[in-house]
Amino acid sequence: LVSKVVVFEPEKEIKFSFLGEITSGKYVEVPAFAEMLEHYIFEPVGNQTKMLVDVAMDDEYYDMMNEMWDQAGIELIKLSN
Repeated sequence: LVSKVVVFEPEKEIKFSFLGEITSGKYVEVPAFAEMLEHYIFEPVGNQTKMLVDVAMDDEYYDMMNEMWDQAGIELIKLSN
């Protein structure tokens, strides 16, 4: 997936808007992604970080995104520090 960062506050939140995807090594704009957003909020809890996820997307993409969230969360926490 290709996204644009629309909000970036280190250690607080990151918000992405979707633009398209990489297919066969080439960027392809996906108009259906235009209204889709991913919003991650990070809250310190002791010596750990709690990540809250708010996603606006069509139901048809839920399973695909659900499979990616664990790895994406690890990468987002790295970016947010």
